[in-house]
Amino acid sequence: MRISVVLAILALWTAVYLNSCNLVLASESNPWQSQIHPAHPLYFLKSVREILEIKSAGTDSIKVLRYLEFSTRRIREVNSLASKNSPDLIPPTLEKYWLNFTKLNSFINVTDKNFMNLISDSLNQHINVLENVYNQTESKRAKMAIRLTMNRISEENKLLLDKLNQATKGNSKLGLEEEVRKINLNQVLVCNLLVSVASESALNDVERIVLAERANKCQQSLLN
Repeated sequence: MRISVVLAILALWTAVYLNSCNLVLASESNPWQSQIHPAHPLYFLKSVREILEIKSAGTDSIKVLRYLEFSTRRIREVNSLASKNSPDLIPPTLEKYWLNFTKLNSFINVTDKNFMNLISDSLNQHINVLENVYNQTESKRAKMAIRLTMNRISEENKLLLDKLNQATKGNSKLGLEEEVRKINLNQVLVCNLLVSVASESALNDVERIVLAERANKCQQSLLN
């Protein structure tokens, strides 16, 4: 009981404080930039808010939406960190991004068209932002983290495609062709990026080999 009261007070204080400071999670001028990012002194308030948002999620459906939103917030933060010249914070932010995204896996229902469209549309936006940040930053650690994240997205796309193929096998009435098309499109974007970066002159031989293998696996998934 005491814990609930403390959490409620903390949630109210956080909301009031953020409003009083006129701070929002996303920039009004650029929806893919975050005003409160890991380099911001008030970032801890954002973390507190997200803990409270998950604790207050009454159903699995709400948790899914929250985790997906948290993932999108991390991408906004990565974009902001790149523009604020804080690339050292990009790798840990992308780890948090993927941690939030993987929490969706246990809730995924590929026959839910609204849910699948939401995931595929979100991933498409994430991929585009990450590609822009990759081209913008000169940090080797940040680039490496983005390449790893892109490969993880590729693996997630393959998982979703496998689940969709299993669901539609012998049941053409589900009508999931559009969902398959969207995920394939996302996979093409990731594959193209992996192929492109695999030939970068700044990479060492080992990195080129690893990226070439990842690009090949990504392309093979489109043929299955």
